Amino acid sequence: GALTGGYYDKRKSRLDAQRQVWYWQAKLQEEKMSAGKITSEMEEVDAELGKLVSQVQKLETTQIQLRETYDRQKMDVQNLSVEKRQLEKHLETKSRLKASLESDLSALRGTVESLTKELGTELLSQLTSDEQEEIKHLTKEVSRLRREAGEENGEQ
Repeated sequence: GALTGGYYDKRKSRLDAQRQVWYWQAKLQEEKMSAGKITSEMEEVDAELGKLVSQVQKLETTQIQLRETYDRQKMDVQNLSVEKRQLEKHLETKSRLKASLESDLSALRGTVESLTKELGTELLSQLTSDEQEEIKHLTKEVSRLRREAGEENGEQ
């Protein structure tokens, strides 16, 4: 070079060049190893990311299923509430009807009791003598008409 007066020592420059080649080859190896480590770390991170994405998808699926279940149960509760209100209305109507029928039954029992008592009394004793005579006459007439009807039915 310029410092040596234009003299160039080929041995020294070759050794330097070889040292430079070795240095850069070592440096290249280090960088390749570093790149390999980074690549393996990236693959690990990618695998972990894949696991996490899978877990997120599972959670989303579970969330969707739970939301659908919640919505179905909410609709069931609403339908049951409507049905309950309708049944309560029917129960109220039936209760009023029952109370009405019970009062009617009580009145009918009273009527039956009074009519039963009336059956025990003799009807003719409460009638006037003219009415009693008319009943005797009508009874005879009914008997005669029954006999005639029986005879006509027998002839046919």
